[in-house]
Formats: sequence, structure tokens, C-alpha cells
Amino acid sequence: MRTAAAGSIGEALNAATCLGPSNTDLAFAAKLSFLYAMQGSLTVLAIVTAGAAVLISMFAPGRDGKALFRR
Repeated sequence: MRTAAAGSIGEALNAATCLGPSNTDLAFAAKLSFLYAMQGSLTVLAIVTAGAAVLISMFAPGRDGKALFRR
């Protein structure tokens, strides 16, 4: 049961249905863990996207054909 709960959120919620009265604790912990991991992933993705936008705006040529910074 422990390995099924540690695999993925789907497996953890499926394992929680097999438990008796303690299924709500496992389901809550699985959902909370998934949300924390998703929040971290989206934060890193936002930082990478913002960094890429800054680099593109600095090195991409504008309408006049000149880049803000030349290499």
C-alpha cells in the first residue's frame, strides 16, 4: 500500500479508497503534496519564461532591424 501511495496522485487516491476510515488523511496528504509540487514547478517555469522574454527582448531585432544589444 505504501508504494502505491508514493507512486502518483492517482495511485494514492486509489489506495485511499481501499482504506477504511483513515482514507481521508491519505487523500488529503496526496492532494496537498501534488499541489506543493505543482506550485514549485510552475514557479520555476514562470522564472524561466520571464528570463527568456528578457533575453529575447534584448537580442531580437526591432522593427528598424537593430537589436538593443549587439554581440
